[in-house]
Amino acid sequence: DRLLAELSAHAGDDMLRARAAYWRAEAVGLRQSGPAVARDILESARGDLTDPQARSIIDGELLMLRAYSLPQPGGALDEALRLANDDTAPDEARLQAALVALLLAVWLGRPSVAYEMADRAQRLIETAGPMVRYGQVRLCSLPAVAMTYDGRLPEAVEQLDQNYHRALQPPLDRNAVTNTGHNLAQALAINGRLDDAVEVIRETLSLVSVVAVSAVVIAAQAHNHSLLRRALTMVDEASYGPPYPPTAEAWVPMARAWEAWINGDPATAAELAVGAGARALEYGSPFVAAWAYHHAIEFGHPQSAAEPLSEIADRTTAVAYDTWARHAVALTDGDTDRLESIADEYRDRQEYLHAVQAYVQASHLHHTQDRDHAAARAIAKAKQTAAITGQLDVWLPPDLPTHLTARETEIATLAAADLTSRDIADRLFISIRTVDNHLASVYTKLGIHHRSELAGILTPTRHT
Repeated sequence: DRLLAELSAHAGDDMLRARAAYWRAEAVGLRQSGPAVARDILESARGDLTDPQARSIIDGELLMLRAYSLPQPGGALDEALRLANDDTAPDEARLQAALVALLLAVWLGRPSVAYEMADRAQRLIETAGPMVRYGQVRLCSLPAVAMTYDGRLPEAVEQLDQNYHRALQPPLDRNAVTNTGHNLAQALAINGRLDDAVEVIRETLSLVSVVAVSAVVIAAQAHNHSLLRRALTMVDEASYGPPYPPTAEAWVPMARAWEAWINGDPATAAELAVGAGARALEYGSPFVAAWAYHHAIEFGHPQSAAEPLSEIADRTTAVAYDTWARHAVALTDGDTDRLESIADEYRDRQEYLHAVQAYVQASHLHHTQDRDHAAARAIAKAKQTAAITGQLDVWLPPDLPTHLTARETEIATLAAADLTSRDIADRLFISIRTVDNHLASVYTKLGIHHRSELAGILTPTRHT
């Protein structure tokens, strides 16, 4: 603080004074004393500057503070976009504004803006001097987060995985590990790779404790009790005050929600999740709110989440929020056809965790409506989807009928590909009667009546 203050006081030009104030606010204010001190440093320095370009450097950092500290960040996004597009501003100010806009676009559920600002920041990063490393940390995670909730999950997983393992290489980059590690683990969990998500979040947790809430969620989803206990202990010891954004107030309730759920109290879990979502909306973050409300769906209590999720979907463009809203409404209305269709959407986007959850929920609704064959069909889809990654059995009901045998699966797969019983018999060197007997067993187990229904149930070979 002393060195940066002296540099600012004796600097020969406004640009150097602005940069000194910027780094003083970052290193001394924001990271140690809090946003209020950082803002005082910046505003005091700005008052002494006459060079518009130097002022823009301060303005970029003030925008970041607004993004983290103030409710309703929509106005800050507009200002960030104006500065990012201002060709008269220095590159470092435009980069800072692009990064702020990228962050806010993710929070506000506007992925197309996030992608545009990520591209803008990438072009500026090589000419922005001291901002380069900071920009690289942001760019290693945020665009992929936007993809995760915009129907582009496989791309997000690939990008996050590459950046995460790059961050782990010597010299270890803890900021990049934090940014990529918990986002990768969350994406892997949605992708149905719960065991892989646990390994990533456990590794990240050993380096940075701030991912403890993500660790709680993933550990609970995977029913990993040892990791859950460790992460809950860290949550108890953590402080999520400044410099974390106000929406961090939703993080601890979400950890408590999953703790309640794993302890067999879904009603309390849903109440905590809905409360966390409402709190996030007060601060204008559809991203955090939708995340919290969707967990209420996972807890089996969609009624309180349907309306706010629908409102979020109406004012955002992220694909996931629209699907989550329709999921909650379908469950609330008891509409099994729509629910199975939504489960198919999840599966097609490789969001296998949500697909399995939705198929199981559809099966339960079918049972309550005395549609046993339809219930069996939905469970069969859940089983086939869970088999894609082999890591989702914890989300299947324990009283499922026996899985298809290897021979039944082989014959059913060929039948789903429009091969006749004679074609299958010739290929497998068995009798047509044997083929038909196996298919009859398959139909019984899957709750269907004809081979034409197989293609809608059987899923592709497991992704690796």
